[in-house]
Amino acid sequence: MRSRSHLPFSILLLIALVAAGLWWFGVLGGGHGTGRPQGRITISKETTFITEPLREDGYVDYLAAINQSAADGVSAEDNAAVALLEVVGPADVNPKVRDRFYALLGTVPLPEKGEYFVPFGSRFPPAVEKIGDDTDDGERQRRFYEQPDRGMERPWSKEEFPALAEWLAENDKPLDRAVRATRRPRCYLPLVCVDSSQPLVFAHQPCLYQWSDLSRALVVRAMFRLQAGRTEEARSDLMACHRMARLIGQAPTAISALTALNIDARACCGHAVLAHHGRLTAQQATRWADEISSLPCPVQWTEVWDRTGRFEPLESIAWMSRTNPDQWSGREDPGTRGALDALAAALAGKLVDWDEALRIVNAWQDRLVQAASNPEDAERAAALQQVEVELRAMAKTLPRDFPNFAGSFASGSSPRRVLGELLGQGLAFLTLDLELEQLRRAKRWEVSPKLACIALTLAAYRADHGDYPVTLDDLRPTYMAAVPLDPFSGKPLQFRCDGKDYTLYSVGPDGRDDGGRSGSYPDPNRIFPDAVVEYDDIAIRTSPAVESERKQP
Repeated sequence: MRSRSHLPFSILLLIALVAAGLWWFGVLGGGHGTGRPQGRITISKETTFITEPLREDGYVDYLAAINQSAADGVSAEDNAAVALLEVVGPADVNPKVRDRFYALLGTVPLPEKGEYFVPFGSRFPPAVEKIGDDTDDGERQRRFYEQPDRGMERPWSKEEFPALAEWLAENDKPLDRAVRATRRPRCYLPLVCVDSSQPLVFAHQPCLYQWSDLSRALVVRAMFRLQAGRTEEARSDLMACHRMARLIGQAPTAISALTALNIDARACCGHAVLAHHGRLTAQQATRWADEISSLPCPVQWTEVWDRTGRFEPLESIAWMSRTNPDQWSGREDPGTRGALDALAAALAGKLVDWDEALRIVNAWQDRLVQAASNPEDAERAAALQQVEVELRAMAKTLPRDFPNFAGSFASGSSPRRVLGELLGQGLAFLTLDLELEQLRRAKRWEVSPKLACIALTLAAYRADHGDYPVTLDDLRPTYMAAVPLDPFSGKPLQFRCDGKDYTLYSVGPDGRDDGGRSGSYPDPNRIFPDAVVEYDDIAIRTSPAVESERKQP
């Protein structure tokens, strides 16, 4: 844990030292390039990875490349993004890029006002009073705004959560339109930058949070319908969430990938509640379990990493190579420049081998994509672990103070090449460290479909036998061929059952069995009254944990 918290800061320090080195050699006149036009980089597969499209200044236009690839073969009529935008409205699209954004979509900008989806609480300040007890205002507000989360956990009625029911009624038509939108086959959501001179890391992909909020509303409505005995309608809303996740997962960005996995996990939890409370027949439960298990993974991480994940550091290097000091420093008055401005000016001096930095980033990204592409789970995990071990070993060799940084030039190599190597290694570490963390988060969410399928299979068993089985092995071979393994332990998933209720769970990323608990709980060995302990099991409970057991934020 220590290396994960300190290494990224050390790498940022390294990049600052590279800037200082550029300043040093600039002042001393050491290293003046190789005759290449000032600030230019070589456009090739080895360096820039793609060779077109190009900007007016001759550099690769990575933003346009991502949009062109994502839009290939997508029309406005089959693009789910167009229909989902019509559900949530234009509020999340920056007005400065709105015309460009809708032009890329092939549609006209939406009007400011319309029959759009309304987020919970945005029009209901008086509804806080409907909680109707003598708790203080802060507690009343907290309980009000957590109602959608409570409404996703189990079936509920209008009498229990009147404000939540009122919110659903207002959003009934927008939610129906959202369900229809998820039946479209493709999803292209353009990336746009407010300032065309900004690097790719500043690109804006609007509406993902709003779409996530839509999925939450659909699960809340599913639980409301389930309480009313409208099981098929409840499942329709949950399946719309699964489709939405796979549509959003078509976008080649990490934020869209993580949003897609979050939505899919939310729908899986909803299916587990439906399995327990829906009074399903064995045939229904088995068929729905088969349908969930046959769904493809919402995200292809190798595609994300091979496009946006790779392009962001490459574009950052290209941006540094062509940028003037004022763009780095954010100031236009030379008389106000401080140390940071001097370093920015040095970076604009083009005294680094930018091609070498690009080659190093590409080499590391190639290794990650190759490891993640292994079709065998065990071999893929081992290959990714090896990449991480070697990445961290490389990062530990990088200089983290000025004396060590200066010593990097003792090898006799060209200062330009040394600076290029250090910059490339630093950016490669920052990029891959983030991507490997994304994979760890994704692995946690990807447990959810397994749990949902087992929950539906348990419902089939209960429909035939009256109660749940004592162990998951009782499901074999009639209901399933084998008990699925926990991806974090390599052992069967954990199951505890009293016949009427059960807890089904994975031990989570830490590999420790916490009894199905997840989140913050009071520390049983606490010295201080508010001390808590964190658990990370990934669980389905048919009898939710008592709220008073948890540590409230």
